[in-house]
Amino acid sequence: TIIECGCDINMMIDLAKVADLVSHCSAFLECCMENIKTKKSIIWAVLLQL
Repeated sequence: TIIECGCDINMMIDLAKVADLVSHCSAFLECCMENIKTKKSIIWAVLLQL
């Protein structure tokens, strides 16, 4: 049962909330990572031209 696993209902609800947040954040993080990659490549392009 759930109790044997060391989880309770509140924990399950929290996990559901976390999973929901993660699914929202992951799209945001992917966007951030893309921005960081493009910024890095721009910085490298600038540095290489110096």
